[in-house]
Amino acid sequence: MKVLIIPDVHLKPYLFEQARKLMHQDMADQVVCLMDLADDWDKQYNIELYAQTYDTAIEFAKEFPDTLWCYGNHDLSYLWELMEAGYSFSAAYTVKQKLAELQEVADLRYVHQIDQVLFSHGGLSKEFVERYVKKSKYNDVDYVLDTINQLNEEMWQDESPIWLRPQYNYSHLY
Repeated sequence: MKVLIIPDVHLKPYLFEQARKLMHQDMADQVVCLMDLADDWDKQYNIELYAQTYDTAIEFAKEFPDTLWCYGNHDLSYLWELMEAGYSFSAAYTVKQKLAELQEVADLRYVHQIDQVLFSHGGLSKEFVERYVKKSKYNDVDYVLDTINQLNEEMWQDESPIWLRPQYNYSHLY
């Protein structure tokens, strides 16, 4: 299976246009969007660009309903009102409204699975799984993902799937 990954968007709606073209050319079977739709430094007052980015994402989700969406820290910072670098107080209302619209048409989670591959905005470490999943269930991937995807404020930490950066000394990825 070929999977097209849409990386951190950060107010670049053209990424969805490029993905749309590739999908219409049958270049991939599945799409995963790693989100971080909001925030691009020095554009915090360009509310129109925030709206355009989310509207383009929503259109993409409607056209490609099987797309898997992985929450990023910049998306959740608006839902949870936790200020992240690049956070726009001016765009906060728009982001919350547009994220709610996207949630209505898209499958937004922290972690998704396709075949034997896990997808998330950051990564999933063994340590994080051990912290929140019963030891007897570590090897049940469906249970692990269900448990992780039901967490909320626990995600606002360095080891979570929205923050984890595997390149920084995390040798025990799940």
